Amino acid sequence: PPRPADEDTPEAKANRRAAGAAAWALARMAITTDPALLPGAGGAEAAQQNMVRPLLRLVDVAEHELEQFEACMALTNLASASESLQERLLAAGAWRRLLLLLSEDNPEVCRAALECLANLSTADESVELFTSHESTDLKIFLGMCESDDVPSQRAASGALATLASVPEVAAAMLHQEIRGNTLDKVSGLLLSLDQPELQHRAAVWLRALAAHDHSAIFAPEAPRALAIVAALSLCARGNIGPAPEMAKELLRDAEAQAGRALPAPPPEMLKELLEKCRAEEAERRRAAEERALAEEEERVKKVNTEREKREGEMRERAAQVRLKKAAEDLQSRKWAGEIDSDDEELLAAAEQMNMKQL
Repeated sequence: PPRPADEDTPEAKANRRAAGAAAWALARMAITTDPALLPGAGGAEAAQQNMVRPLLRLVDVAEHELEQFEACMALTNLASASESLQERLLAAGAWRRLLLLLSEDNPEVCRAALECLANLSTADESVELFTSHESTDLKIFLGMCESDDVPSQRAASGALATLASVPEVAAAMLHQEIRGNTLDKVSGLLLSLDQPELQHRAAVWLRALAAHDHSAIFAPEAPRALAIVAALSLCARGNIGPAPEMAKELLRDAEAQAGRALPAPPPEMLKELLEKCRAEEAERRRAAEERALAEEEERVKKVNTEREKREGEMRERAAQVRLKKAAEDLQSRKWAGEIDSDDEELLAAAEQMNMKQL
């Protein structure tokens, strides 16, 4: 909607620019400083609370993606400070504002927003958003588990692994309508053989789901039972991080619950999964290299643009200095009586310098 007339005055515009610059400065302070050490008249907690609205406003009105990115990083730090600060952020509308950023083209902005959402997801008000199988928020987080950006995968899967320990959320994840989707994401993360952190999150996630409803995952008639057993079997072959031991433990527990040995996945299935994992690893590496190359090209482009801008400004200032000196020389010659006051060269120089009087 158009701004009221009084908001388009030079003073109002200057105030908005000043507020934006101040909020950006706060964002950078919150990024580099432990929230518990933030300075303020009422102590660190008051400083944290007072930062919330300026940072959220910066997310909304930022003129540059860098401002949005740093605002989200600052909010991520604040969201990890305390439960009361999480409540403050949620009450101020942080959740929906950050969700909107997940559709941004800039992957760094999306990642920072998702990491903040992941920190907020443990708050009681946020947990309620995940307790229905029809929850859009749950589907968004499940979808982000397949992101080609590994830090985004870590944020989404970590949040879901934590949320799965809440019985109502685990029930929503294992609801018949989205159970297959949930378990597909878990098995996909277990098969991220080159990302032990993702495997660990998947193992924690699966353990919480199995504790809630073991039969929905491992019963012979469960649609994804064989795929989960195959993913756990391949994960258990690893030797990096805690995930392989957790996978072995999950398989032992599943057999103990069933009172029998689990059906072994066919060798062809394991071979196919292993080849798929290797292909996905190669694709992730290729995508990461392309992304790094694109980011470097964009960085170089920005550096060159800034340098050209500065050089242009320097050339313009140098030309102004030369012109001013020429005008001063002509003025001195006039005062010395060496030239006539109607000298065209002097008048032209004076006009270019916007001089009102000689």
